[in-house]
Amino acid sequence: MATPTGTAGGRYGTCGKGAARRARGRLRGWTRIDGPRLTIALMAVTVLGTAAIFSQSVFPAACLALPLAVLVAVAGGLRRAVAAVAIIAATAFFAARFGDVQTALQSSFGVFCFLLAVTALPLAAWADRARRDRADLAAARDESQRLRDTIDEVIFEIDCKGRWSSLNAAWERITGASREESLGRPVEDFLEALECDAERE
Repeated sequence: MATPTGTAGGRYGTCGKGAARRARGRLRGWTRIDGPRLTIALMAVTVLGTAAIFSQSVFPAACLALPLAVLVAVAGGLRRAVAAVAIIAATAFFAARFGDVQTALQSSFGVFCFLLAVTALPLAAWADRARRDRADLAAARDESQRLRDTIDEVIFEIDCKGRWSSLNAAWERITGASREESLGRPVEDFLEALECDAERE
């Protein structure tokens, strides 16, 4: 028997949940680049980028170093951002003391480091929290789907256009139709199968 859980209001759009899962899988494929590999990549970008920034005298170093620190903060989180800020600040210190860099940086090194820290570190903390929230949400969603799949009745959601937007595993057992093929299709296409199931009950 089919049991509605309310309309989804187009939560997955017309593409269906299968396409949404595939899109999330591609996104997770990128975000899964974590741990030592991500650390090495970000630190390499920081070192090479900082060296390039402070070896030139055409553009203001601070204007180029801040976006680099923000990039590492958002992509790598707080610990990697702290390391990146330290690398940039150390490079800026030696460039200001021994290199041929802008006079503005030489006279305002402390202000530069302060701006670097207050820009990158809060962003890194926010990025870490957002990643934790996404992980918690994904775990809760997976647990909810697992529980729904253990129920013998069809639990479904319908979007605002009358298309299936969510189906549990009982759908395949009762109708014989694949969830991947059914999601995003009009409800009317499956009324006969649902009516037969209701008659059997």
